[in-house]
Amino acid sequence: MTTASATARQRFIDTFDHYLDATVREAENRERGTVLGLNDYLELRRGNSGVYPGCAMIECILSIDLKPEVFYHPALWNLTRIAGDMLFTANVSPESDRAPCLVPTSLTNDPRIFTVITRNKLAVTQPTTSSPSFS
Repeated sequence: MTTASATARQRFIDTFDHYLDATVREAENRERGTVLGLNDYLELRRGNSGVYPGCAMIECILSIDLKPEVFYHPALWNLTRIAGDMLFTANVSPESDRAPCLVPTSLTNDPRIFTVITRNKLAVTQPTTSSPSFS
């Protein structure tokens, strides 16, 4: 049976530690009722989406020993970041338990999270219908 390299194990520990820190920060924000701006929210969700430790875990499971200059190469890191963005933007709705750290509850009856963010940021009032009228 093969095992993960010391580098891969340490990378998993480091990325999982970062994941836990981001998860705690999100819980603290939710507890305080803190509403984050878009950039802060995205950065926090990148940290607690689980994508970074997931990639490190794949490296461990497959017994791949990527050098740090490969794992942290800007192109690979950007792909990992994009994968995380795709994961959490498709997985978060205003009704989810993660929404309170992003938007006030008065704006959470729209299922499109970025519509809600925009309304919150621009202080746009809630429409009376859920679908736009093109007439």
